[in-house]
Amino acid sequence: MKTLKIIITVTFLFFVKNLYSQTTILDFTRVPQTYAGDGTYNPNYFDNSGCSNKFGPNPLIVNGYNLRSVGVSNIFPVYTNTSTTYKWSLYAWGNTKTGQRCNVGISVEYPFKANKTYEIELNGVNDHMADGHESSPKMVYNGVFWIKLDDNPALVTNAPDPCMEWYMQFEKSVGRYSKLIADGVIAIENKTYRVKFSPLEAKSALKIIFDSSPTAPDIIIDNIFHLKNIKITEMPYEEEGPSYIASYTNVPKPHPWNPAYEIPGVVVRPSNGYAYPTRPNVVTPSIPTNLWTLNSDGIGYSIYLSDVISNLNVSQTIYLDLLGDITYGPRPGQQGRQSIAVPGAYQGNNYTYTTFNNDIVITVKNSTNTPPVNPIDFVLTYY
Repeated sequence: MKTLKIIITVTFLFFVKNLYSQTTILDFTRVPQTYAGDGTYNPNYFDNSGCSNKFGPNPLIVNGYNLRSVGVSNIFPVYTNTSTTYKWSLYAWGNTKTGQRCNVGISVEYPFKANKTYEIELNGVNDHMADGHESSPKMVYNGVFWIKLDDNPALVTNAPDPCMEWYMQFEKSVGRYSKLIADGVIAIENKTYRVKFSPLEAKSALKIIFDSSPTAPDIIIDNIFHLKNIKITEMPYEEEGPSYIASYTNVPKPHPWNPAYEIPGVVVRPSNGYAYPTRPNVVTPSIPTNLWTLNSDGIGYSIYLSDVISNLNVSQTIYLDLLGDITYGPRPGQQGRQSIAVPGAYQGNNYTYTTFNNDIVITVKNSTNTPPVNPIDFVLTYY
């Protein structure tokens, strides 16, 4: 009887979710000349795309929605003994021996409504070119997907030819209208990626950048993603927050700290005003002098707090303070420590911090480019 109740409950929840949800699918596995989705075969489907036999900067209809693309991509058939399907292959390369850094941009015109929540799902197959077959696959990494809701469906590029291998510059940030998907599993396998948006104002375009980030000189990205479909599901509004944290989990954590890994983020507070229903965590790490590591650019020293705090998992930093000189109160024996907010200065050193992969990276710089000469104590308050 208990099992029956569970089955009935799950079935009911599935029914309710689908009752209030609406899904749009842009399918790239069908014969390209039928991509429009109106049931007709158009032999001249790609003629006005702006690129030869593939998507380009001019809009083409896919399942009823205008789609644009810039950068290097191709549509290939996939043959089996019983059928032929297709795949849209997207390329993200960086520091490879076969070409310059490149990425691909996709734009879908879609009427995103205010005060609704949308789940964006990408389905496809992860693949690699193994740096022109000259490097071990263990030395190469996946690219990332930057997903954004925008007001303008046009894709802006400085490429001399929007159909060619090129690196399109764009804003890299994470917030209510922009998300990052970074997968560290390089296996050649089927992948499903999902992100959610809860817009507070209407938007008219979904933009997807398949990108070779981070742009660090020692990271080789040779990713090919064979996109099968894009799903857009509209559902009742779900509040986001209380903060947006993202990092390049597609590549190893940099040692020493490298500014190329920083991602701007936006902290928001839910509309009900109750951002944090639980008490924050407080830790007091002490950093010995020998744990500071020289930064990759040779300027300043840094440390990951996870190197001194076990199982650190930071979703939101409330305060980071440095404990300075001993202070004395008005009563005999009453003493404490000076509290200096970071970013801040102490004993000729300037301290800053950034959030990376649910970790805190503290950086210190001074006129002599040396680490602190004494152990430094901090107080971190976080969720």
